[in-house]
Formats: sequence, structure tokens, C-alpha cells
Amino acid sequence: MNHQQLTTFCTVLAEGSMTAAADKLFLTQPAVSQQIRNLEEEIGVNLLERGVRKVKATLQGQLLYDYAKKILHLTQQAEVAIQTMSQEISGDLKVGTENSIGMFLVSPIIGLFLKHNTKLNIKLSYGQPENILEKMRSGEIDMAILPELKGDDTHIAD
Repeated sequence: MNHQQLTTFCTVLAEGSMTAAADKLFLTQPAVSQQIRNLEEEIGVNLLERGVRKVKATLQGQLLYDYAKKILHLTQQAEVAIQTMSQEISGDLKVGTENSIGMFLVSPIIGLFLKHNTKLNIKLSYGQPENILEKMRSGEIDMAILPELKGDDTHIAD
């Protein structure tokens, strides 16, 4: 299982068909089908239920899809973090986060980031998600790092 296969698999499910995924990925439809077939052979299960024009995930496919989205997201975050660390960044940045996330995840990452960017000042604010969003709306903080929020009141700007 490799990064390209996971990207293709997620795109197929997000787009709903092999053809649409091929268009989005700038590949041919047979290339997309082959990647999915190789992934299924490697894992040893069918990941997709193939219809005439639509595909949907099998139970195992849905499980892989959930994990693959997380893996791809983490890979993207790692790339950004690595690229950012190699650049000299300066100025002030005000970050807001929820207590539990900030304490365990954000603080160590910011500490590492500051180690490599000595001209950057970061002010980290902790609070409840609603309070952090309000601070962001009012401009008191520049960015928020929060868990996935549900509901209509999470929009920052119209």
C-alpha cells in the first residue's frame, strides 16, 4: 500500500467513479482501475462495490477510506511542517486552541517550530472552542487550532 494508491482510492470514493477520479488526478481510467486492483490484491479484500457508473465502498473499503484520509492529511501536515522549518519566519503570531488539544499537541509542536524560527513570536491562548472562534472573529488571534466542529456557527468570515 503506497501513498499514490491511497490518494487514488480516496479520490475514487470522493468523486463516486473511476472516470471522475481519473479526470481529477490527470490519469487514465485504466490506470486508476489498475491502482485500485493492485491495492485490493495487496490487502486481499474487495474495497469497492462497482456499479455501472458509480462505485461505493465495501465495509472494509470504508474502514480503509477513513484511515487513508487521516494518513494523507498527516502526510500533508508533515510536508508543510518540514518545508516551513527550513524557512526563516519572523513576526508575531497569535494562536488559539482548546485546552486539551493545546496542552498535549500544539505546545510541543510550537516549541519545536520556535526552536528553528528564532525571530518568530507566538502567543498561545487556550479556551473553549466557542471562545477561540469569537477571538478569531474579533481579530484577537490570527489562527485557531480546534477539533472538527459541527454546526452552522463555525464560520469565521462571510
